[in-house]
Amino acid sequence: MLSLIELQSKKVEAKRKKYDKDEMDAYLELVFENYRQLLENNKTLEAERNELSQKVKKLSDGVQYYRSIETTLQKALILAEKTSKETKDAALLKAEAIEKDANKKAALPAHKPAHGCGNTPQPPLWPETKHGKSLLFQASSPPCLYNGTNGFQ
Repeated sequence: MLSLIELQSKKVEAKRKKYDKDEMDAYLELVFENYRQLLENNKTLEAERNELSQKVKKLSDGVQYYRSIETTLQKALILAEKTSKETKDAALLKAEAIEKDANKKAALPAHKPAHGCGNTPQPPLWPETKHGKSLLFQASSPPCLYNGTNGFQ
């Protein structure tokens, strides 16, 4: 491809007067101007192409970033759903166990002591003394004056 300088510096000598020199110079000037415009347009288009390529790369990187965030959020959502289900299932199992235990306790007959004070004797927290009396009653029941052997204390 000829450069602008080569086109501009090209001179055609007339031999035997076969062409009009002014007409040929005008034509070459037209070719030169068109060629110059094409080169300028080409440079402009190349710059635009480079700019658009950079924008496409930037947008592509942005899309990739948001896709990675989307994947992370999907994994977090799946994990949250799984954890929620496991927690719910564990709570249901515990509720069933509590209900069964409550039903068992409700089915046991109430035991009233023979001495009539209304307190069910509770096992002591530590062994009895040598006289057969408890040193300590459980905190949940009030002390009973009935010692279980000789009557009331």
